[in-house]
Amino acid sequence: MNFTEDVEWRPSFSRAYSKKAILQLCVGRRCLIFQLLHADYVPNTLDEFLSDPDYTFVGVGMAADVEQLENDYDLEVANAEDLAELTAKEMGRPDLRNAGLQGIARAVMDAHVEKPQRVRTGPWDASSLSDE
Repeated sequence: MNFTEDVEWRPSFSRAYSKKAILQLCVGRRCLIFQLLHADYVPNTLDEFLSDPDYTFVGVGMAADVEQLENDYDLEVANAEDLAELTAKEMGRPDLRNAGLQGIARAVMDAHVEKPQRVRTGPWDASSLSDE
């Protein structure tokens, strides 16, 4: 079974490191947003789920996300696939290996994905997130 995965953090405009704040896991239109930064602990079930080789987690920039989850929270993601790599391979377009979600959506579906600045640089480390 495939899931999408992403992590978010408050961007730092200095050299300071920002610990990953949230983990997003989605199946279809259903998503779990788990605030790692403010959790007292990471449930064993989440750790077991991420480390189960029967599940594949797909996203953009997966290598960095997987490394950061391991470094920040000692979470192992057993089976991760980078959407940019998969798209580049399937379409025979090596230029897409470094594409972001917007570039992939444009190449695959001729769609425009908007990710406003306020979302990209949002306060992901806030103790309470808005519904938006």
